[in-house]
Amino acid sequence: MNKKLIELQVKLWLYGINNIFNSNIQFKGLIKDGENKNE
Repeated sequence: MNKKLIELQVKLWLYGINNIFNSNIQFKGLIKDGENKNE
């Protein structure tokens, strides 16, 4: 029981890191698009 809970927490933790990482990439992409449009 405890092992399954730990595995679930690790999966959620890794999932959260992936979401933050992907959001940062998308955000940087939006900033680059905005800079290109300003030129």
